[in-house]
Amino acid sequence: EMWIGDWSSDVCSSDLLVAGEEFIVNDGVTTFLITYSGVMCVLTNEAFPNLFLYTPLLDVTTGIEDITADDNAEKEYFNLQGMRVANPQAGNVYIVRQGKKTSKVLYR
Repeated sequence: EMWIGDWSSDVCSSDLLVAGEEFIVNDGVTTFLITYSGVMCVLTNEAFPNLFLYTPLLDVTTGIEDITADDNAEKEYFNLQGMRVANPQAGNVYIVRQGKKTSKVLYR
């Protein structure tokens, strides 16, 4: 079970989250499918029923925003075997990495 609540005041209110709609767990990693603000995770274990571990308040967002690439970064060339090429030659195919962007190109 997973619960979401409002711990911003003296009175805590919470709701049970719906697995598969609001969150998923895969290989022990929890992924929220909707955005929450002020989430506190409470970890429990059936073997220790009186033990509760709390995380600090978290802001959980879905999706990735504002990714920028460095278009001014120097281009690096690699052959198809992954070896760096200092002087690429016209007519050959190379893997080109510029900042965080990588592509396969025919060098002209």
